[in-house]
Amino acid sequence: MNHVPTDFRNVKYRGAATADETPFDPLQFRHRHLGPSSDEVGRMLQFVGAPTLDTLIDETIPGDIRQAQPLDLGPALSEPELLAKMREVGYGRFDLGLPGNLIPVRKEDYGVGGVEGGEPEREDGSDAFQNYENGGATACFVYYTITALYQLGRREEGDRILFPILQAYEEGGFQGLGPNGKTKDWKRWDGTPKGYAGLLVDGYMTLLAVESREAARR
Repeated sequence: MNHVPTDFRNVKYRGAATADETPFDPLQFRHRHLGPSSDEVGRMLQFVGAPTLDTLIDETIPGDIRQAQPLDLGPALSEPELLAKMREVGYGRFDLGLPGNLIPVRKEDYGVGGVEGGEPEREDGSDAFQNYENGGATACFVYYTITALYQLGRREEGDRILFPILQAYEEGGFQGLGPNGKTKDWKRWDGTPKGYAGLLVDGYMTLLAVESREAARR
């Protein structure tokens, strides 16, 4: 554990860091951004003495801060309804990717990060809207929306999203820093960079939608 910072050394359930022949290192990209394999999960559970992940969660997360009932999110929008909703709220900059949400995340429902990082100070979340994961636009996970459109035979609508993103990749629109020192992987709807981590592997996944488009043609 020579490469593990001091504040990571004494966490209760850190069996994988000592039992695994390839120790967990939070400074390594793959350990921070790639999930564990089923084998790694099994070895972790065996080491800490928990039969299942649910048991581990029950033993480590206090019950009084856990939500007992599922979130009431309402019915999911269909792909045409989603596109209509984007038009309704004025989003059309597909060269930026897609926003994760089209209305502000309320203060009580967001994590930490400050207004610049999407954490609102106002209860309705409006002061941080479009910053980072509070409605910011990104190429992360856009693959799924585009692929769904192609699989539904909505090729024109899929192209309308995919082609501007591909052009932006070619022009370096998601890589590096903007003039404000923020990374370009997340942006406000006007194109202002608001990221901090840089272009991660989930951003590149969007490029796989090219294959989805070709598969839909066959």
